Amino acid sequence: MFDRHSRQFEASCFLTNVADKFRLHGESALQHELLSKTLLERDLRTWPLGKGCNLIKAKCLEDDEALQLFSHYAFHQNQPKKDYWELSHGFVYYASGLPLALKVLGSFLYNKSTCQWQNELNKLEKFPNRKIQDVLKMSYDGLEELDKKVFLDLACFFNGENVDEVRDILDACGFFPERAFGVLIDNAIVTISNGKLYMHGLLQQLGREIVREEAEENGKRSRLWKPDDVYYVLAKGTGTKRVEGLFLDMAKSREMCLSPKAFEKMFKLRLLKLHNLEPSQGRYKVQLLDECVQSLSDELRYLRWDGFPSKSLPSHFCPENLVELNLPFSNIEQLWPGKQINLSHSNLTKIPDLSAAQKLEILNLQDCTSLVELSSIQFLTKLKSLNLKGCKSLGTVPRNLKYLYVGGTAIEELPSSLGGLAFLVILDVKNCTRLQQIPISSKLNSLESLDISGCPHLLKRLSGNGNGELPESVGCCSSCMSHMDIDTENTTCKFFVSFPHL
Repeated sequence: MFDRHSRQFEASCFLTNVADKFRLHGESALQHELLSKTLLERDLRTWPLGKGCNLIKAKCLEDDEALQLFSHYAFHQNQPKKDYWELSHGFVYYASGLPLALKVLGSFLYNKSTCQWQNELNKLEKFPNRKIQDVLKMSYDGLEELDKKVFLDLACFFNGENVDEVRDILDACGFFPERAFGVLIDNAIVTISNGKLYMHGLLQQLGREIVREEAEENGKRSRLWKPDDVYYVLAKGTGTKRVEGLFLDMAKSREMCLSPKAFEKMFKLRLLKLHNLEPSQGRYKVQLLDECVQSLSDELRYLRWDGFPSKSLPSHFCPENLVELNLPFSNIEQLWPGKQINLSHSNLTKIPDLSAAQKLEILNLQDCTSLVELSSIQFLTKLKSLNLKGCKSLGTVPRNLKYLYVGGTAIEELPSSLGGLAFLVILDVKNCTRLQQIPISSKLNSLESLDISGCPHLLKRLSGNGNGELPESVGCCSSCMSHMDIDTENTTCKFFVSFPHL
């Protein structure tokens, strides 16, 4: 009956199990299903869509279901035609299971040649499908201004990143991220999984297209992430006050030598990231003419620059807004206040005065092999995590921490006060070959992970009780310990025959 009469109407939809769906999910679920199946078959402007009607809330389909839906519109059958299989999978991959995209693309490609299909697939890599974008943009248009800013930051820079780190950065920008995340999640624009923020690929493409349409000139857009665009703006010095964020994967960029004033006109820059995902390549592709940056925006909340060539940031730079300073593999000799500082693999010999960094919570100095001294760290009352792995010249460590990583250092013993740290969660002393003892006690009642592998002197000392057992204090120090690594393959552990209860 439906097949016989549906062709008489401009749009049609067959809903199954209506009574059960209404009872289990309510009227709104049926409305969304009806609209998602019919909306694309007629002019969008004729539908009185309200703010609450969100077309992207439809559940993303698995690959087989997605291919079947796409084929229904592209071929009017349940699977691709013989010569279209590979191309069909390309379009299904692009749609990432979103029913809206599968229907639009399938309908558009119906009755077209394989050559036309290939051209359209190539085009989608650079230019998104306008009809899909128009529908998705309805959700964006319904957001408030601050939520739009968060959406654009996520689409351009933070898709797939740690939610807590992103929250801290955006909070420092004054964007009220906790509220914004809730709004975006309610509208099915982002999801949070395993502590990371995720956005559908087509929504990310929408956000980036919105930014691209802000201006014809790259240097007049609010956010820059494409290597060619960033290269042009930095190398040619065309950045303006409109630029708020600039991210560059140096592994994908051409080499460039910047003027010390390359960032001078970008005085509203909030986010700057020049990173190298393949540091083993050696030379960093972004260099400075005289190894000095003369100007950086005081609006910076997040700064990462791998291989930062200067020994200091600009003398007149105001770091008050800076939340995270991330300068691995750098020549830096001076630090600034912030919540997170990463100077791993740098050439530091000692830590400069940190008395002003009272907000500092995380300090990463991993593989600073020349580091011999830690000063003023004991006065950092909010410091929770300290990473000193691979600091092989370092002979002392501080106390009052929640996460302590000192693997590969030259320490011979940990401070006795460490045994009384009720909040210590992780203690990692792996490959501390000179370490003689660790202050284990029952007061370490928050300790969850202990790694003492590769510590021959310590292990011999622990096994020195003669009965082949680790001391009971190791087991009783924490009722919540879930991981202990003593490197049982190592010959220094051959005398252990039993372990305390963990």
